Amino acid sequence: MKRIIFATALMCTMAMNCNAQYWQGLEYPTRDLYDTNLMMEHIRAVRETAAQRLELYNYYSNLAVEAYYNHRWVDVITYVNNAFSTDYVSGDLYFIRGFAFEQLGYTSDAKKDYKRGSKNGSMNAAMALESLKAKKKKK
Repeated sequence: MKRIIFATALMCTMAMNCNAQYWQGLEYPTRDLYDTNLMMEHIRAVRETAAQRLELYNYYSNLAVEAYYNHRWVDVITYVNNAFSTDYVSGDLYFIRGFAFEQLGYTSDAKKDYKRGSKNGSMNAAMALESLKAKKKKK
């Protein structure tokens, strides 16, 4: 009985593979791995979207820094969130957003951003995190 089931499964698998290759005499459309035109179009599209994302990241990060120097803390958070939505990351932007959270009284969010900023190489974020811990110990 086991041999009959195994043979039936094997025959079904072989039949499905044949049907996948040809169906009603027509070959299924397949991707040609050596079609360089399609591959080049895909690469160009990826590069264009990456360039657009980088442009948006620079735009929003510049707005965030400007809002930081003008002490507009809510705008800082909004612009940094928009900058991070482009999938680019900067430790300094984490520091700026963390400082804005701290100024608005959201110390737990500030601590999280300072940790992320220090992991991404921001010395300012590392120093701010230590300062925040020292303030907490004094209380």
